[in-house]
Amino acid sequence: MPTGSDPSLSCPTPTPHPRYCLTLPYLVWRAALPLPLKLLLLGAVEACWNVYPPTARASALLTACHVTLLAALMAARMDAPGAKTRKRV
Repeated sequence: MPTGSDPSLSCPTPTPHPRYCLTLPYLVWRAALPLPLKLLLLGAVEACWNVYPPTARASALLTACHVTLLAALMAARMDAPGAKTRKRV
């Protein structure tokens, strides 16, 4: 599961880890957020990584994006795509 194998969401490093770049779109897609907010979140993360030299504002925005994504992932229902759910009796 990408959420358990990606430490860069909770402990970001100065340079993006290759796994972070590959799993971020999947994690954003699985998050419990409306589509415009998902696109805004991806755009904000990309804008943060394109700032050189790093600034406090970019770091704060990146942290806010990660906190938002983690909260949305915790709120999302994480069933496997296409999995059938059992009915409660």
